[in-house]
Amino acid sequence: MGRLKLSLELAPGKPLGAFALRSLLACGAAPVFVVVRPDDPCGWMAEAVARGEVQRLPCPDADGGLSFSIRCGVRAAEAAGADAVMIVLADQPFVRPEDLRALSEAASADPALDFAACRYGGSYDAPPAIFARRMFPALAGLSGDRGARALLSDGTWRGRTLAVDGVVSALDVDTPEAWRSAIKSYARMCGSGEFR
Repeated sequence: MGRLKLSLELAPGKPLGAFALRSLLACGAAPVFVVVRPDDPCGWMAEAVARGEVQRLPCPDADGGLSFSIRCGVRAAEAAGADAVMIVLADQPFVRPEDLRALSEAASADPALDFAACRYGGSYDAPPAIFARRMFPALAGLSGDRGARALLSDGTWRGRTLAVDGVVSALDVDTPEAWRSAIKSYARMCGSGEFR
């Protein structure tokens, strides 16, 4: 996007980054580490930080690609003694708490799983996803702008995918066009009572 996109609004007072964060907090995940660029003022999550619901993790190498942000978050989770890490993208505004809870339940139900991920449109797997601790070295070994999605399809790991309904849930705001699409989707969902 060429700018700090998480503060962009889908409606007045509704910043992009706050949507996925709200869903994550609603699913009961804890602790929650939010990896951000050091220059992100983080107004979109200020209330959650003030309430102690999240920890802000500035990643000085974020410009190097997604792998640096993942590495930063995995290190924090590892230091906190986490058995697994859930990766949720802050620019996916329509991720639903029920999908995040379903991922958590799937991972907990089968300790032999290396990961549990969302499957969109029956064709591709992507975050949100949960990765068992044994995958932390693989996550830390990602490079450049290669995200965790690459690990979901390489055949090395045993995982489970959960079908996620709707194109809107998969929307990832990486371009001005995607932002405009998210604004329209949000207005439509609010108008139909689908979003609160």
